[in-house]
Amino acid sequence: MASDLGTRAVLAPTMLAIVAVIYWLDLSGSFGLRELGVKEGALSASLLGLLGIGGAWEFAQLLRGGGFAVGKRTLVVATTLLCSSAFWFGWQQLDNELYPLVAGTLLLLFPLALRSLGRDDMHHGLERQGATLLGFIMVAWPVYLAMGTCFRCLPSVLFVVLVCKGGDIGGYCVGRLIGRRKLIPHISPGKTIEGALGSLVTSVVLAHFLNEPLLGGRVELPVWGRW
Repeated sequence: MASDLGTRAVLAPTMLAIVAVIYWLDLSGSFGLRELGVKEGALSASLLGLLGIGGAWEFAQLLRGGGFAVGKRTLVVATTLLCSSAFWFGWQQLDNELYPLVAGTLLLLFPLALRSLGRDDMHHGLERQGATLLGFIMVAWPVYLAMGTCFRCLPSVLFVVLVCKGGDIGGYCVGRLIGRRKLIPHISPGKTIEGALGSLVTSVVLAHFLNEPLLGGRVELPVWGRW
């Protein structure tokens, strides 16, 4: 337990520091980035793309570890192509930028569907098809859209990162301090109901107070909602 706390105490500040440096370079264009043709949001989008590819690989690893069939190579390649396509658009017309999501999904499904039809065990092939598609929608789609958000409104990406990571830290601290009732022990034995509520409250409070400095107050985010 102490080792886990020490690991988190090192990783969390390190991750936030890396995000802060990339965000600053991206927003300010320091070191001649603009002169080199690197537009605002490109560095953050690149980092997100790499994380997305790694997330697709990890998703496939987890499913395979659980005994599920999944097209690991297909998923990673499709995620890489989708994330790479985010740099081809100016992110001014959202309709055009949704085409890669549709095309990528169809191109992912077509070879998997053909492969499943040719298998002796169709159940295994359909499981592979469904699991691979699930990973593409859960990992690649959000990352691709987040990369586009980097080009549209870079501060909003930092807003989401800080709210999510802050909620994670808040939930962990509350769970460690007062967590008693288990939330989903068959999936994550360490998660507690108190920790989940602590994460929710921390995220809501952070969203409220970061709205003005990062989003300019353009999004109405009352802490407790309208009465």
